[in-house]
Parts: sequence; C-alpha cells; structure tokens
Amino acid sequence: MYLKHNQMTVGEIPKFFGEKFDTKNKVAVKSNDGFKITWEQLNKRSNKLARVIKEDFELVKGDKVVTFLNNCGEYPEIIYGLAKIGVIVAPISYRFISRELKYAIEHSDAKAIILSEDLYNVFQDISEEVQIPKKNILVIGNGILSNYEKRLNEKMDHNVEIQAEENDYFWLGLTGGTTGYPKAALTTHKSMVEHWKRMTIEFTVLENDYELISGPFYHGLGFLFGLQQLSVGGKIFITDKFDPQLVLSIIEKEKITATPMVPTMYNEILNTPNKRNFDISSMRVLVCAGSALLTKVKEGVIEYFSNAGLYEYYGSTEHGFYTIIKPKDQLRKNRSCGLPFYGIEIKILDEEGNEVNQGEVGEIYKKGLLLGAEYYKNKEATENCFRGKWATSGDMGYVDEEGFLYIVDRKKDMIISGGVNIFPTEIEEVIQSNPSVKEVGVVGLPDEKWGEVVSAFIVKKKNQEIDKNDILKHCDGVIANYKKPKNIFFIDELPKNAAGKILRRKIKELAPQYKV
Repeated sequence: MYLKHNQMTVGEIPKFFGEKFDTKNKVAVKSNDGFKITWEQLNKRSNKLARVIKEDFELVKGDKVVTFLNNCGEYPEIIYGLAKIGVIVAPISYRFISRELKYAIEHSDAKAIILSEDLYNVFQDISEEVQIPKKNILVIGNGILSNYEKRLNEKMDHNVEIQAEENDYFWLGLTGGTTGYPKAALTTHKSMVEHWKRMTIEFTVLENDYELISGPFYHGLGFLFGLQQLSVGGKIFITDKFDPQLVLSIIEKEKITATPMVPTMYNEILNTPNKRNFDISSMRVLVCAGSALLTKVKEGVIEYFSNAGLYEYYGSTEHGFYTIIKPKDQLRKNRSCGLPFYGIEIKILDEEGNEVNQGEVGEIYKKGLLLGAEYYKNKEATENCFRGKWATSGDMGYVDEEGFLYIVDRKKDMIISGGVNIFPTEIEEVIQSNPSVKEVGVVGLPDEKWGEVVSAFIVKKKNQEIDKNDILKHCDGVIANYKKPKNIFFIDELPKNAAGKILRRKIKELAPQYKV
C-alpha cells in the first residue's frame, strides 16, 4: 500500500487490514447485541460512512462531528470513516444531560452529530439551540428514529480517497470534567498512531489478542485501548454496559485475553458472589486505567486473575502516558504508578520550578510524546500545562531511589487543614482496607477553625454493620491523628463519572445533605 506520508493515519488502518489476505476475513468487532463484522466489512462500512459525511453532510477536512453514543459495535467504523476524510471526531459522554450536551456541541463547533436512538430525547431538548442542520443527524438504533443503516446502504463501499495527513487533527477529546466543564484536547493522527505503537510495546497486546471493552468507548478505554488492539489487526468485543456478571460470562464464552478497566469495575468483579464459577483462564493482560488501584483491590485482582499480568499506568487525556507499572513490580512497589513510559522523561518540581530531591513531594512533569497537542479554544489552559518543554497534569508525587513514581494526590484535591497538607488517597487506602467497606471517598470540607477538615464518605458492603467509631479505631496506629477523618458519613453510593472514576467535587456537593 502506498503511503503519501511517513506513517499510517488512523483512517488507513481498516484499509490495510481489510485488504490484507490473512486478516480481511478475520472478525474485527463484536458486541453483545449480535453485531459482528470482519476487517473487510469494517473497511467497507467506514467507506460508506465517510461518503455520508462528505457527500450528504457536506463536511470537509477539519470539520467536527460529535458522537453521542452508548457503547455499540458501530463505534469503530464511525471513527475510521471520519478519520479517512480528515473530519475530527468529538466523542462525548452518554451520561450528559441536555445542558452539558449543548456545551459540548457549541464548544467543539460541531457541524453534525451521530447519536444513539435512546439518547435522542436529550439532544431534542436543545436541537433548536445548536447549529446542526437536521440533515446532519445520524441516529443508531432499531426504532422509527433510526436512519444510520439506511443512510449507509445508499452509499458505495469501495475505498474513499484518504484525505487526512499525519499532522492533521483526528480527535477532540473532552477531559474528565472533574473540576467543572470539561476542556477539549486536540490530538493529531501522528500522535494517536504513535501512542498505539508504544502501547503495543508496553502492554504487549498483539494481533492474536481478543480485547474486551466493557467501559465507555468514548473514553480512553475505547480510544486508547480498543483502537490500539485494532491498530495491530486484533479483535475487540464491545459490551453495551458494564455488568460484572456479563463481563465474566463474556470472558468465559469468548476466551477474552485482554481488557482495560477502571478500579471501580475491578472492585465490582471482586464483589461478585459467584465469580469463582466462571472460567477466566484465557485472560493474559489486565490494564487498570483512570486512577490507582487501592492495595486491597490490587491484591484481590492478582489473586483472582491468576493467569494474567496486571498493568497500571498514570496519564491523562491531554498528555498521554507518564508512567507504567508492570506485573513483576505490582506487589514489590506498593502504591507506585511505575517507571517512565516508553520514550518519556519524568521529573518533580517545586512551585518555583526547581527540581526537588529524591523522595520529596512536588508537582509531576513529563517530557516526550504528548497525546493532546493543545486545548481547543483555551490558550491559557494550554500555557498553564507547560514549563518550557515539560508538561504537567497538576498531580503531586515523588520518585524513589529506583526511579519509581508515586502519586500523592491531585494538587486540586489536596486538603489543607490548619496549614498542613493532607492527601485524600492515603486516607482512602487505609479506610478501604477495612473488610466492611466497599468504597470510600475522602474530601476536605470547610471548617471555621481549621480551614478544612478531613471528611470520609463511605459505602458499606452489603449486610455489614460498621459505625464511625469502628472507622476511627481502624485508623489508629496507621495514620497520624491529624489525618483521621473528623466527619464520617455512610452513604448508599459514591458519585462517579461514566468511566467509573469517583468524583470528589460531587462528593463535596453531597455535604449539605448531612450535618457537618
């Protein structure tokens, strides 16, 4: 295949594997709703989608399309179809309400939307307020509103001309939004493909692997890990939702070999009563994304998935990978997020920009390949991420004598009580180790005397009895008195984003419901 540049762009991936003799008839994508396509079909369907966007929607290279989709088998062909003609994909959370959807559409300057039929009412509420023509709406589903398959079937499936260049933008990724309205990071084709190459080296997920994506595909679980597996000619299975019973049954039936999940998902699997009834021996690679696994959960994952290696990484939507910790170091380096990722340098700086000594806490910076080149329409936020060639996501940490990085906490989550810095993750780690605790989130709440006080919001395990005194007693001798929670609340559920990450900002908003 002739490439007009130094490396493949994203849209050339399905063309390559869809025409290659040994992969064209190989299944590329399956889902639990019966969707199943080969690499050849994936390439042809992405060509059809590209023609709908170019010919009917009249979009050109550099335009943007919002995808407002539940997990579905069509997601990869949509991404590839847009990539072929240089149109930028802007995937957003299926949990967004109308106000948030309106913000995402307007902020991204999207000229079209592709959405799931059961999310249409969310879009309908703001459809007259955004600049998307009715002809530029594609709906995926089985009901009367669905027009996706009809529009695709009207188009030819032969290869479209690849219009994207390697330095063109491919993905407008909304950040997690844990600190308010999300920002949007722009990623080029070149950066994305290079990240997938480096992930192949570090996570060792290869052509013969079969990866399960049970978390949100719009999230890094899909765009990084699902598409990485496809970038090497592999095979993925996409579930429409995360359910531990469903996940375990699919691993057993499909003989899944790899999966990325966030800590909450692993915790749910460990708390599944009949988990020992499933054959999970095919699992080879486990990836933990989003945030660090607490030690108790990590130990449980390693014990349960005894045939698989556990990988954790530290990174962000904006900057990509910072570090990775591999199976051999998981229990040896407790609470570490590992060594620098392939091609990355790490250093720890104080507030004046000076490098701190080994073991001292400072702000974490990286130099090397970035995932997002810049924040879209936010020059100030882009500039605030950098000190020269070094980029930061605003996290605090330190490096040990072997070069392993330890995240202390997010700078914004740090609690300042009586002028002393306290990091929530340390306290969560201790409380989570109590056998009666399912989940915990620790935040700082306002206090007239101390400025902020440590406050723990705890979800009990089912049928477990535990009270505030039990928690405080559990903390005795493990953490200093000033770190012990002054407020302890037992709640039914912790607020999380669609990826399962606990939202400390939302936890703080719960406080007025309780006597503080």
